[in-house]
Amino acid sequence: MATTRTPLLSNDRVSLRSSSSSSSSSSITRKEQRRRQDVIRYISFASAITSCLCAGSITAYSLYGHLFQERLRYTQLQVNIVVIAAEIALYLPVSLFGYICDRVGPAPLSFASAILFALGYLLAAFTYKSGAKDVYGYTAERGWPLAVMVSAFVVIGCATTLMYLSAVTTCAKNFGKGKHKGLALASPIAAFGLSGMWQSQVGSRILYERRPDGRHGDVDVFKFFIFLAVTLFLVGMAGTFFLKIVDEEELIDEAVEELERSGLLEDSAFFRGAERGYGSFESGSDEEAVENRRVEEAKAQAEEEARKKTWLLNEETRRFLKDHTMWWLAAGFFFVSGPGEAFITNLGTIIGTLYPPNSDPNSIPTTAATHVSIVAVTSTAARIIFGTLTDLLAPPSTTHHFGSASNSLASLPPRPSRFSISRVTFLLFSALLLSLGQILLASGLIQNHGSRFWLVSSLIGSGYGSLFSLTPLMISVIWGVENFGTNWGIVAMVPAAGATFWGVVYSQVYQMAAKARSYRMGLEEEDVMCYGRECYAATFWAMAVKHAHTQRIYGIYSRRTRGFCMVTRVLSLLGTVPYPSRFSFVATRRKYTFATALSHVKTNIKELTPFHYPRMNDAARSFKYRALSKRMYVIVHPKSFAYECVICRGLNKMLEVIVHPLPELTAEIVESPIPVPGPDEVLVKVEVAGSNVKDWLHLTARNISLNSGDDMAGTVYKPGENVTEFRIGDRVAAFHPMFTPGGTYAEYALAPRHTVFKIPEGISFEEAATIPLVITTAALSLFQIQGLPAPWALPSSPLPPTPLIIYGASSSLGSFAVKLAVASNIHPIIAIHGTTTPSVAHLLTPSKGDTLISYLPDIATMQSSVRLALGHLQAYHALDAISSSKTWIPISQLLAPGGTISVVSGANSYSDDEDENEIPEGVEIKYTYVGAVHEGKYKEGMPKQPDVETVRGMRAFAGELFGWLGGENGALERGVMTEHPLRVVDGGLGGVGEGLRGLKGGESRGRKFVYRVRETEDLLK
Repeated sequence: MATTRTPLLSNDRVSLRSSSSSSSSSSITRKEQRRRQDVIRYISFASAITSCLCAGSITAYSLYGHLFQERLRYTQLQVNIVVIAAEIALYLPVSLFGYICDRVGPAPLSFASAILFALGYLLAAFTYKSGAKDVYGYTAERGWPLAVMVSAFVVIGCATTLMYLSAVTTCAKNFGKGKHKGLALASPIAAFGLSGMWQSQVGSRILYERRPDGRHGDVDVFKFFIFLAVTLFLVGMAGTFFLKIVDEEELIDEAVEELERSGLLEDSAFFRGAERGYGSFESGSDEEAVENRRVEEAKAQAEEEARKKTWLLNEETRRFLKDHTMWWLAAGFFFVSGPGEAFITNLGTIIGTLYPPNSDPNSIPTTAATHVSIVAVTSTAARIIFGTLTDLLAPPSTTHHFGSASNSLASLPPRPSRFSISRVTFLLFSALLLSLGQILLASGLIQNHGSRFWLVSSLIGSGYGSLFSLTPLMISVIWGVENFGTNWGIVAMVPAAGATFWGVVYSQVYQMAAKARSYRMGLEEEDVMCYGRECYAATFWAMAVKHAHTQRIYGIYSRRTRGFCMVTRVLSLLGTVPYPSRFSFVATRRKYTFATALSHVKTNIKELTPFHYPRMNDAARSFKYRALSKRMYVIVHPKSFAYECVICRGLNKMLEVIVHPLPELTAEIVESPIPVPGPDEVLVKVEVAGSNVKDWLHLTARNISLNSGDDMAGTVYKPGENVTEFRIGDRVAAFHPMFTPGGTYAEYALAPRHTVFKIPEGISFEEAATIPLVITTAALSLFQIQGLPAPWALPSSPLPPTPLIIYGASSSLGSFAVKLAVASNIHPIIAIHGTTTPSVAHLLTPSKGDTLISYLPDIATMQSSVRLALGHLQAYHALDAISSSKTWIPISQLLAPGGTISVVSGANSYSDDEDENEIPEGVEIKYTYVGAVHEGKYKEGMPKQPDVETVRGMRAFAGELFGWLGGENGALERGVMTEHPLRVVDGGLGGVGEGLRGLKGGESRGRKFVYRVRETEDLLK
């Protein structure tokens, strides 16, 4: 049915502005919500930094560990037993605490840490006071047993893990999807390393004992423990209130989508979970029934979200444990972390071995407090530096990462191919730093030269800090942040065994050397102090040797995770660029080495001659082979096996993708002429192209090969002679005419002027590319075909309640339909979705009757829920955004006689006798053919066409829609309309095949696939 349209420039502009006020206020509300979320995120970050700045109090053990030996008369083994107990308590339960943190959040862990820190340090303080010899040499008659001190430090170790995990997990989940995730995760870890430094300085410079002559003495351990108990209690309580995870539901949904794509959700316990029961209400008004129903649905949805989260985290844990590469990473972490822990905890006693026991303390040029600070500073610097370097130099990861409107680059051109260093390389370098420090100490170069000890502290502190920064970062990058607490907790358990082993080894070597020295010099047997290189050399030589094995393990880990990546890139390159058929071959990464790959190239490529590339000057001589096909060159370094692909385009040529639907869905990059715009067309230099299901579906139905892309965003390269509203360089998004040459999977593409809109500031090319085709389809269905009022032509009086049923609200089409309905103030909106919660759920207004309904577990339950949500209202309008497997039939059964349901797939006839019997009498099915906005007509044979007048008006309608969307004060700039969630597929045009196969396999899950065209060069290079 046709409707009368009001021109954009009319006398009713005042009413138009007033009618859009509700949409504007909705946009403002969304912006305020995002601002509040950012405030919460950064307050949580500040609280996490504060927690970590205090949580590492155990790293100050070297400050007072030697006093346990001197004042409490503990042996070196007993001193180590205390700290080993703390380390075991710190590391062993970390997986359990991480598991709890992932499921209940960080706040409860912070609260528990506050209580345990206060309890542990108070107990340790009074245990020390009960038996310590004071500065004058007086000792209490009977001190508390060693077991009490051990128990106190066990509690302290548990508290340390709780506070550390709550802080680091908060940062990992709040910033793990961002551009600077390395720095965001390294910051709290670095702060943890700083805690020992400032606390040791407070102890040595403020809370110190005074010697009989009035000079500064050692730290007053009792006062120091009381100070730590109070401080850590207050910090833990602050974390209870301020540590919050923002948008955790989105993280869970994205992870569930990834598992759905992998096929792991089929027949899983997730779908066999709680069945919903929808009862009837025996009495009360319809309003009461609706309200009760809403309460019940809200409760059921909350239960479903909780069940989904629990299922996901359990599944992620299972996958993590089954991944053999994780065990290689954990093995390397075990061998490297233990020696570092042993050095830090025994730093005070190591310094004590550098000079004879009878040396004047004032003549010793260094102190334990100084080196605790050096270790803390270098460790902190290494964490920050390595975290930042991995952000800048490490190759980007696609695991657990999907682009979205919130994290896409704001219209900046993609970075060119750049030099990159694997995170494993950084990990190997951290192990090397630790080895150098241990070799330097074991060699004896530091003995009697305490002024050189800073070299050892700096090297070991740097290696230790970078190790504890890189390992959790790699876990978050490779295995995601949803289950980060559990995953990192599992790996973080291994240092407990390493620290225990090396702590015992050091203690035994120390004690044996002390006894041997006492025997040689006739000293009293109870003297437990040791002096000389023999006290530690054997231990640190053994540590250095073990680190060599660790680097081998990391090398194995690197090869197993990376595989023959260079070989794979060469083979995939030769298999995807437009070579003749004799160059096409398939290889797996295990089957080919680089040598066999190069041999294959030499065998199959006919022209193989010495190659000189003039721009490379002298370096050109190192290029030995070329593989020439049309204008494509593969250049291979014979020595380093590096390779490069150079595209030499002819004049007025461009790259574009031809999609071949059969026998298998493939995409071929070819060289084509740059199209020339007609008088009313705009030639766009494409920055980002977007995919739609029809890009492969329609080609398959017709068995034709074509550049089928129709969504694009970029800059105006050349406007047609009649085009005055767009200028060269304007940022635009456009809808290309379907089934015509020169589609958007190219460097340049054409679009008629009436389906082009300007992109406002603040909207990126990636975001804009998600909009044109789908919003046009949604707008045609609701406004042009069904006659609902468009947001740019609203009546002056408010609309009465007008129910609108949207099936497939999670899809891009369904989401834009919801946004358009909200912009037109159409309510109630019944949004029906599947396993993925729609991205537009926040736009629904329950007070206006809007309802979110899942079509799970079955159709009958879904229909019952819709009828209950409608109450006494009758629905005359529906959109089936899926339109497959007869989904329109159960939706049509929810409409009243005279109602209309819009469908969007031309592959169905919608007229089978069986279907006609199931569709209620009086309900019309109308097919939306979005290509009519360019052609002005439907194609012959298309099903369920609207009347001719409606179709003729579609071209002008599209002009009104695109005029409303873009430009100054347009719907996008005002926030009335927003982009759709997206995923950037790597490789530019080279990723089109992967993206279309993903769409065909149902992998989109409510997200648009887009491609940055400039990345095509990076892929080929």
